[in-house]
Amino acid sequence: MSEEETKRLLRENFRAAVDSPAVMNGCLSLCKTFNYSGEELFFQWEAYSFGLGGVDKRLSEERLQPFRDHLQRNLQKGSTVNKKRANDGARMGAPGKALAGRGSALATRMMANASGSAPRRDVTVKMEDSSSTPGAGPAGGASTTRNRVVPLERTNSLTYRYLQDKLLQKGETLNRRIDEFGSYVKEYYGIDELADPNVATEDDVYVVGRICDDSESKLTESNILLEPSKAVGDGQAKRIPIRFAPTGFQFHDPPSQGTSTAARAGIGLFPGAMAAFKGMTAHGQEGAFFMVKEVLPLPPLKPLKPKVPPTLSFTTVVVCGPYTYDSDLEYQPIAALVKAVAQIKPQSLILMGPFVDSNHPIIQKAELEMTVDDLFLRKIAVPLRNYILNQQPDLSVAFMPGVRDLVSFHNVYPQSSVMGPENFRNWKPQQGTPPWSFLSNPGLFSIHGLTFGATSVDVLFHLRRQEVFKPLAGAVQQDPMAGLCRHILDQRSFYPIYPVPTDNSHEVNLDVSHSHLLSIPNDSIPDVVILPSRLKEFSKIVDGTVFINPSSATKFNNPGMLAKITVNAILEGTERISVDLVKM
Repeated sequence: MSEEETKRLLRENFRAAVDSPAVMNGCLSLCKTFNYSGEELFFQWEAYSFGLGGVDKRLSEERLQPFRDHLQRNLQKGSTVNKKRANDGARMGAPGKALAGRGSALATRMMANASGSAPRRDVTVKMEDSSSTPGAGPAGGASTTRNRVVPLERTNSLTYRYLQDKLLQKGETLNRRIDEFGSYVKEYYGIDELADPNVATEDDVYVVGRICDDSESKLTESNILLEPSKAVGDGQAKRIPIRFAPTGFQFHDPPSQGTSTAARAGIGLFPGAMAAFKGMTAHGQEGAFFMVKEVLPLPPLKPLKPKVPPTLSFTTVVVCGPYTYDSDLEYQPIAALVKAVAQIKPQSLILMGPFVDSNHPIIQKAELEMTVDDLFLRKIAVPLRNYILNQQPDLSVAFMPGVRDLVSFHNVYPQSSVMGPENFRNWKPQQGTPPWSFLSNPGLFSIHGLTFGATSVDVLFHLRRQEVFKPLAGAVQQDPMAGLCRHILDQRSFYPIYPVPTDNSHEVNLDVSHSHLLSIPNDSIPDVVILPSRLKEFSKIVDGTVFINPSSATKFNNPGMLAKITVNAILEGTERISVDLVKM
């Protein structure tokens, strides 16, 4: 990093403290000595200054030397601890190299997650082309035109510090979402005012709120609560039980230009869902409750401007991890994937994590024989590089991490696109353009103007386990998978559940304060939504959007599935998109 860039980061973080030339020069010296960026040095100062007495905790010239001594002690302490761990591992007969490699990777990743930065990590596997690299000559390195996977700027560079939010922030974020949907419902249905469901009235009223439950057990029809906005509750968001009218409920008539409710056989509710009802407050033996007479389907996503059809026809392949069996770390399905890609010859390849799964049995036992980064490079990145150089130099590959990925620097959800070691992220053929793109999780991206949305979190499985479905009297039973997919569009979110189910909390480390980055905005409504799940693979059209569950790259101890998406620019609407689910 250049000195000017370091100065810029120091000014952004330390602000007026580095206006003094002595303090600025001292900080530059610390960055150089300890190999920190300006931002990383500031995080170190925050940790150190927390224990300082007094009110003024700004960095000053007098505090530079004690701060330097503190950094030096930490460096020596870390070196001593690492040596002791390696020696202890050797005495126990454990592979010391594996323990050191895994511990270093995990510790570095945790530090990066807390700071929101991507640290530099040493790797032994090289990505650079050389004269001995297959395909690195003129043919493999020739300049090519790629069908680029273009991430949306809104989420592509998503890296932020987490574990910093407070309960008040979470509450404000959740309440803001209720207010947003209240505005959507009022505008769509022409409603003048929303009511507080806790206030008794003689007439039927309209209410909007968030579905909650009153226990830690699964949501049932008997324990559904509705939490309204603080705006209608005089500054309070008091939850109230809801009950459906004994005669059943009806769907509220859509506006004249609205979406028909004919495809809906009932209403599915789950914790965190936004819902709109018409009814009245009643009283029973257990107290007040809101009796639902009509359900107002949530307003559909409406594009801000007409969609532009794709400019060219193309084929893309989508695969989701894990990419190795539980019994080993040989990544055998990668060979099957490369073979399938060679047969299909897609213009782009979308790979979704996890790539190196922290839940893998061998990794949990600390039996790795190399670092996490070297494992990723050797088993995934290098085979893909060789395929690009030798067989398909115009292939574009996009990576989306998983929340459990050890090669990701950001293990919360929503998740940053930054993943893998630096030599992997920066690699390109000697005379070509970079083949890699990196997607946040969830991610919105486009290929030739066609918009895709995807997340590597198994939201369909979580919805299936949490949903309570109330059927409409006399309605014909509909496809349950289509109903789960419809929740994503209705709720305008890639993960509308809150809180995360206890049984699945290890799969989703949800950051509520940044949950707006899970949303589907009106200006980027996807034509295709990719939702990999342990449920059976499928492809279906729901409310004008193509939903795909490509399953995973492994099925027990055999290669799994991939989704081949073919787009014909000549056709219109969803007819231009065809999906084949192919066994590798």
